[in-house]
Amino acid sequence: MERLVISGNFGRIRELFLYIIHPVFKIMGHVAELSISDFDTVLQAEVPVLVDFWSPTCGPCRTLVPILEELAEENEGDVTIAKVNTVQHPELVTKFSIDTLPTLLFFYRGRVVERMVGVQSKYKLQSALDEIE
Repeated sequence: MERLVISGNFGRIRELFLYIIHPVFKIMGHVAELSISDFDTVLQAEVPVLVDFWSPTCGPCRTLVPILEELAEENEGDVTIAKVNTVQHPELVTKFSIDTLPTLLFFYRGRVVERMVGVQSKYKLQSALDEIE
């Protein structure tokens, strides 16, 4: 198998390429990818919503993918877990003052009730979700 190497500083083009092509960055299973158009609707849910603000070039963000997938599967119906690609939606980055990735925001009925920065354990995330309910 031939490996494609991308080097240099291509900024947004490189990040978008990695997001579209590289399989690690594709969102799996139960974790929803939010856009600006559906962001507010999802947050008005009657269940807690955990939103992961991430970027395709963020190594710690990739570490969270399996943790969030497990949480989404184990809490299906009781919690919504979603992701926002900060490259594609910089307006949401500004709106929620995201300055470090990954940033995890916990919403309940449209309001931010918890904020965590960096990679968190599954236990810590589950505990925060349980406290919301």
